[in-house]
Amino acid sequence: MTKTRSDLTTVLHQFSLESERLSPELLKDYCKRYPEFASELRNFAVYWAADDRLPPVEGEVDQEELDFITKAMSQFQNAMHAPQQTAGIGPNTIVKAMRDMETVPKLDITVKTKLARGKIRADTIPQRLVKIISDATKIPFEAIYAYLTSTRAAGAVAFKADTKPTTGQQESFEEAVRAANLTSEEKDALLALTLDS
Repeated sequence: MTKTRSDLTTVLHQFSLESERLSPELLKDYCKRYPEFASELRNFAVYWAADDRLPPVEGEVDQEELDFITKAMSQFQNAMHAPQQTAGIGPNTIVKAMRDMETVPKLDITVKTKLARGKIRADTIPQRLVKIISDATKIPFEAIYAYLTSTRAAGAVAFKADTKPTTGQQESFEEAVRAANLTSEEKDALLALTLDS
């Protein structure tokens, strides 16, 4: 059976209405009934359990509190409807996997570091490279793409490098490759990824 977003939404809705309180038995039952959504059900259960632990609001709520609550609920809903395959995959997981990966064509540590630290302009990163990184790290394409194209603080990631890292403006993927410690053939192979990307 192919799982679709509407199927997932229906199952999560049924799950949330099944009982007023979450129980391990309920979660186990739904994971057995819908094994294709087991991961999503467990993620949803975490949010549900956290929500159950919040104390009830007493008395009147002022506008500032109401705005805060509305924003928090909106963020929760956005998280629930975000692509499920990226759930639980944080920047540290992606950076470690990128650091340890072997790719064809070869990426040297300098290019990996620049990618991880957001030193390469997102609009110049070839989608074919994102696919290669995704395949090499076994992390979904969407998670890699979201990380590489997000705004990240420079210097937030540590890599062991042969040269002293420098801070500065972003550069294009082509500039990063041309400055890398790679052979001409390796550089050409990486630059070929930008064609039709």
